[in-house]
Parts: sequence; C-alpha cells; structure tokens
Amino acid sequence: MHRVTLLLACLFLACTQILTAQSASSGPRFDTDPRAIRAASEHESLDAALFSDAEAQTFFIDFESLDVNVNYVIVKDPEGRIVWKDRVFNLPVDTIYEIDCSSFRPGTYQVELQTFTSALSQTIEVSR
Repeated sequence: MHRVTLLLACLFLACTQILTAQSASSGPRFDTDPRAIRAASEHESLDAALFSDAEAQTFFIDFESLDVNVNYVIVKDPEGRIVWKDRVFNLPVDTIYEIDCSSFRPGTYQVELQTFTSALSQTIEVSR
C-alpha cells in the first residue's frame, strides 16, 4: 500500500512538472510595436554575419554568428521593392544561408533579416 501511494505521488509530481514546463514556454512572443522594430534596425547590422564570394554574386549569412532567430531573409532593390524573400525560421541555427544574386542587376541592395521582434539590415553591392 505504501509503495502504491509513493508511486502515485511521484507520477503526480512528474505530470505537474511537465504541465508547468509547457505552460511556461508558450511559444515565441511577437512584438508588434513598429517603434521597437525601427529602433532595433537602426542600431543592429549584419557586419559580422554577412559576407560574399569574390565576384559579389553570392552572399552568405552565417546564422550561428547572430544573437537572434531569423524569421525571413529579404533583399530589396534600390527602389525598395522586394526581389528576394525566404522564410528561414525552420533552418538550423548553425546554417550558412546563401543568396544567389547572379540574376540581379548590378547595384546597391538592402539585405534585411526579420526576427519576431526586430529587423537587421545591411547594404550590399552586387557587381557583374
């Protein structure tokens, strides 16, 4: 009888721990305040994470060197139009993401990484 009571108490504690852990991690928090996104994008860039090949035709983003989880990779042309957009939230954090710019016209583009709470951006130069 004592063993059954002890077993039920342990089972109850284990279930309580599981339910508490699940409710504490209810998923990502979305900050919809545009001022927060604007403030973060003004101060953060991709200097350490963005690099290109010798011809500046392919750009690479090292996700592991970022302190944030990226939701979207967006590339905008000089007029601000989106020329590349990819949802990357499900990629591993140690991914080196590749943007093939060989089909882009030569010029200056803006690479933007959108997270759930901010945006990181960097200007790139595509050449031929």
